[in-house]
Amino acid sequence: MLKKGCLLLYLTVLGCGLGHAGKEFPEGMPTPPAPSVQPSAPSGAQTARVGHYRLSLAGCRLTYESADKTGTVELDFPLPCQFNRNATGEARVVRTGKSQTLLVESSRPADPATRLSANECITFVRGVIVTPTDLRLSAQTQKVAQCLPADWDEKMFQIFAARTVPAASALRR
Repeated sequence: MLKKGCLLLYLTVLGCGLGHAGKEFPEGMPTPPAPSVQPSAPSGAQTARVGHYRLSLAGCRLTYESADKTGTVELDFPLPCQFNRNATGEARVVRTGKSQTLLVESSRPADPATRLSANECITFVRGVIVTPTDLRLSAQTQKVAQCLPADWDEKMFQIFAARTVPAASALRR
């Protein structure tokens, strides 16, 4: 069953990546507006409100707050990290069953010795899943040959939401 899920995720990522492979993003392409910064968020942090949680992403540190839970998770990604965004520049949130899922992503140029063109990147992606009672992270981080910005298929969100761990038990630093 696990191999089937990994294969499905691989095929989804491959399908998403092929739509952008080798394409350059035009210089005149509008950049999304800067994410809003809440007063209690660290300077330069991206914020999103999902369900009853307020999420803040500063560097690769995800902070979450609700009426009864708070915590911080340090994502093991190269800096900088960002929420995947929709066309208006807001954090993209996809309903996944009874939960809502958003993605944190980080991208860097591929190793010059192994890449075929200057447009190749290695991107790390992890799901943040907000359930009616808890905040969870996808059990896996995906490493994808894809440059940002990326328009991930909704299947990617569904796959990340399928296997999760509580954020409270995730790696903290």
